[in-house]
Amino acid sequence: KAVQLADGNQPAMIELLAGAYFEVGRFTEAVQTVRRALAIAERQNDKQFVETLKTRLAYYQSKL
Repeated sequence: KAVQLADGNQPAMIELLAGAYFEVGRFTEAVQTVRRALAIAERQNDKQFVETLKTRLAYYQSKL
């Protein structure tokens, strides 16, 4: 719901959704969702958050 309210343009909200997917064992969805957040953060040139998301993505991928 938070992602919808933010029009899908807030990478932090999308990253929270990815974390929720991860916590319930939906690893594929977590990876896909964090990739979406990463793409938005890159477009917004948020270098610090991009690095955070890359680390998170690597961790999530290690669980596939």
